[in-house]
Amino acid sequence: TNCASLEYLASNWVDPLIWITLLSETSFENCLFDHLSMADDDSHCIQIGGVENPSQPIYMNTYNSQFSSITGENGAIFYGATNNPHITFINTTFAGCSGNDYALQTHGVVNIINSIFLNDTPYEIYITPMDNGEHTNLTMDYSNFQHGQTGIYNPSTGNQIHYQSNNITDDPQFAGGDESDPL
Repeated sequence: TNCASLEYLASNWVDPLIWITLLSETSFENCLFDHLSMADDDSHCIQIGGVENPSQPIYMNTYNSQFSSITGENGAIFYGATNNPHITFINTTFAGCSGNDYALQTHGVVNIINSIFLNDTPYEIYITPMDNGEHTNLTMDYSNFQHGQTGIYNPSTGNQIHYQSNNITDDPQFAGGDESDPL
């Protein structure tokens, strides 16, 4: 919590404030990422992903966690890897994040279940276009998603978005009353 990267390079990107590289299945449980910011306009504040492993996909699971008040010039959070990663968010809150584009950038086989998205970004999710022919299969179910399906930016053809009828777009009514600060 309460960290910032003030480094800025006009012609290149800088390392993310939090950069976690995975080699195999990894789970994050009961984690809090709060009040983090990235000054560079080409970098994510948080980047969680894998290295190229042609023999198997990476599995990234996030349960009962919160990403709040994260600021990135373009996008705040990136989850992804090569070789069609399997990414799951269950009971995860993305709230109060800000940037010019999106709160979460991701791709692969992505399942979002019983989660909340309420951010100050034009899109909640940006699906990364892949150069290697991979396509994203995004399923969202039993979640509170601020802008509904229009909050997902999908610039590529071939991706499948399964936005289930169990999702809602209601105010989550955080206990503190401040939508930009779920704590």
